[in-house]
Amino acid sequence: MSRPHTEFLQAQWLPWQGDTLLPHLPGVAHRVLSRDDKTGAMSALLRFPPGWVANELPPCTLHEEIYTLDGSLSVNEVFFAADFYGFLPAGFPRHRATAPQGAVALAFYTAAAKTSGGYDHARWVPRTDVFSAIWPAAEPHHGLDLAAHHARARVLWSDPDSGAQTIIVGYPPVWQAATIETQTVDAEYYLLAGDCAVSGRGTMTPGTYIWRPQDAPRVPMAARTSTVFLIRSHGGPLAFTATGEGTVKPAGDPACIIPPDTAARLSDGPYAKEAA
Repeated sequence: MSRPHTEFLQAQWLPWQGDTLLPHLPGVAHRVLSRDDKTGAMSALLRFPPGWVANELPPCTLHEEIYTLDGSLSVNEVFFAADFYGFLPAGFPRHRATAPQGAVALAFYTAAAKTSGGYDHARWVPRTDVFSAIWPAAEPHHGLDLAAHHARARVLWSDPDSGAQTIIVGYPPVWQAATIETQTVDAEYYLLAGDCAVSGRGTMTPGTYIWRPQDAPRVPMAARTSTVFLIRSHGGPLAFTATGEGTVKPAGDPACIIPPDTAARLSDGPYAKEAA
């Protein structure tokens, strides 16, 4: 298993850390959501202080995906406002980066094959305004009962080698995914908007993060509101195998799956005292 099963973690339960996460992020606070200690791949929230400026930064040795949640930031004078996405390949030059009013961004880092220098221009996605176009209707192979509930899904990135994808998915109001499914690949989820009840675990709110490994079950979920998820699959496109049917049951006592190393870093939420 590349990363331990996490289901679910509210990012707000983690304190902001002030040490430098990666060399190209001086002075940027972070919350690490999950990490692969073998490859260095990780998912994190970044908080850029107002007025942040950095020049001639070292290139990142990992592929970097950025989704701006609040404020705006720029890389080489290309600005990412809220709900903008970009893919910066490993080795991408960073002559100047700024966050004039500050910013909070979701960032994903993936190990890259060693190269002789430079970066793979074919992988570069300089900037995508996620809400600039109507998202296509979700298809059955997306799983998560998306097609049955008239959800919409937009592919932001597709890996040319493995077929892994970064997609954004929107459910309409009042939906329930009763099918119990297992994933055919590892996948991670971040709830951008709306509330979603998860059978036996509680209610997810914006800032919820999940790392669900291959073959782990997805239990029934339901929501009264519209919900928007950012989803990343690893090793191939997201796909599911149905294993049964169920209903959304109350959580009772908190029953989330949180790895011990993550629990030890919590400063808030129902699991913080257990970690103390």
